[in-house]
Amino acid sequence: MKYLSKRFVSTTALSLALVFVLSIGVSATSGSQGEIGDLLDKVTTMTAAGRDAAAKASDTEAAAPAAQTSSAAPAPAEQSMGSAPGIVTGGTINVRSGPGTDYSKVTMLSTGKKVTLIGKAGDWYHVSFDGMNGYIFSEYIHEGTSLPEQAAPAASSAPAQSSSSVAAVASSVELNMNGAPGVVTGGVINVRTGPGTDHAKVTTVSTGKKVSLLGKANGWYHVSFDGVTGYISGEYIYEGSSLPASSSGVGEQIVANAKKYLGVRYAYGGSSPSGFDCSGLTMYLYKQYGYSLPHTAAGQYNCGRRVSRDSLLPGDLVFFTASGNGGRITHVGIYMGGGNIIHARYSIGRVSIDSLYSGYYSANYVGAVRIA
Repeated sequence: MKYLSKRFVSTTALSLALVFVLSIGVSATSGSQGEIGDLLDKVTTMTAAGRDAAAKASDTEAAAPAAQTSSAAPAPAEQSMGSAPGIVTGGTINVRSGPGTDYSKVTMLSTGKKVTLIGKAGDWYHVSFDGMNGYIFSEYIHEGTSLPEQAAPAASSAPAQSSSSVAAVASSVELNMNGAPGVVTGGVINVRTGPGTDHAKVTTVSTGKKVSLLGKANGWYHVSFDGVTGYISGEYIYEGSSLPASSSGVGEQIVANAKKYLGVRYAYGGSSPSGFDCSGLTMYLYKQYGYSLPHTAAGQYNCGRRVSRDSLLPGDLVFFTASGNGGRITHVGIYMGGGNIIHARYSIGRVSIDSLYSGYYSANYVGAVRIA
């Protein structure tokens, strides 16, 4: 019935216009062409008005059922988290303007970046950092003030005991080492309150950190440094005043292993033979030899011990900035010896070998660290 009504409105408007033309047809023949043109314009306008009115009514009625049945999913309710601490994990991660991948990207953050957790909406954290805020998928946020410890070997195959009982046993069997010199190895390592992974973490130290060895219990060294005491797994302590040179062969082995991946594609955030970014390649290679490194170039620069350019040995990590970047570290590679580096190179999209002492890499060199 509504359809017939709309047709009637349109037809009536047209009929009235035609009647108007016929009624003045005789006089029109003696009028000017300009008057006839004005008349035709009026007819056209009236006819169009009738069509528009019908079309407008049609659009309104057609849209009504769709509006009733549409069910766009509302944004998930956000639960306040106050100002809880959090840290980015998983590589270089997108920050979005809302809790979902359909929201625009605000910026990107890398593993280790500390953020403030404002709230959580569904599977997305609402975060604040450096005067900005946005949303990060929950898989890439660790709640806490520091990243969880890398997997470490169990101190003993014996059944788990309470912290107090472990401490009591350790106290009775700890071998006194009288402050002998020691050096941390293995990357970024946790220091704990007692000789086992069930004890609380005190802080972290990196390869090359010199410590005093107070004792040893159940495969853990009791250490002292910078006014702090704690325990480090024996796997990550070298007894002596300095680490041995890479003549031990680890650096050369890492270089030899790295050559196997020449030509592997560059993959942003990649850390496997299917694709590497620069820090993903170095992290992957050192992991094969028991060293734990963060997945950022800047983070790896804080591991190990610094070495000068003229003291470089195969296996050392070398770091670079980008032109006009204010010295901020943006790239890492592995020194091969002979003045060359091997690295996952973004600009050509693959793992390649380049000279350290000429061109871009010489001009943008920042420094180097020795991990092994």
